[in-house]
Amino acid sequence: MIKRPTKRGDKVRIVNAERGSLEDYGYQNGDVYEVKCLLSDGEPCIWPDGDPEREVYLGHSEYEVIDEELGASTKSTAQQLAEARAKVAELETKLRDETVGSVAIVRNSGYHEDIPVGTFVKVTEVDEDYEDYPYKAELLDGSDYDRFDLDSLEIVTYDSARAHLIAEVDRQLAEAFPGAAA
Repeated sequence: MIKRPTKRGDKVRIVNAERGSLEDYGYQNGDVYEVKCLLSDGEPCIWPDGDPEREVYLGHSEYEVIDEELGASTKSTAQQLAEARAKVAELETKLRDETVGSVAIVRNSGYHEDIPVGTFVKVTEVDEDYEDYPYKAELLDGSDYDRFDLDSLEIVTYDSARAHLIAEVDRQLAEAFPGAAA
């Protein structure tokens, strides 16, 4: 809950409506209203039906203030968790959509362990039915595939793939010609 006095214009969420509040005054738990006025003790006044002639004062235990400037509210932990899970699911879907069709470098062996580490592959599918290895990737010529977890693949661009190849050639040359200037 926001730790400041309620002021005119604040948004409040009803969290502990008094018995009969819906029938008598037109509000219930979960409703959100703008504070229209305040009593001297700071209790907010709302207009549940939009009519200023039917203002209703809320008891301090009936509402929570929503801080719109910070985008925060005093939602229940369960509500926050549900929203966070929905956001994670949305981001996972976005990641899957962005990953399919990408070129990657194999960083760790896949399920079948038949595509060597350091090989370029193309991600062709993401299938959550394969819990531990949801990413299917094929060799660039399409002659073989394996399944990977995302940590076993490094998605690359043309420039990062080129830099990887140059570094690998430099490493092999240094190994073949020790002490030679690079």
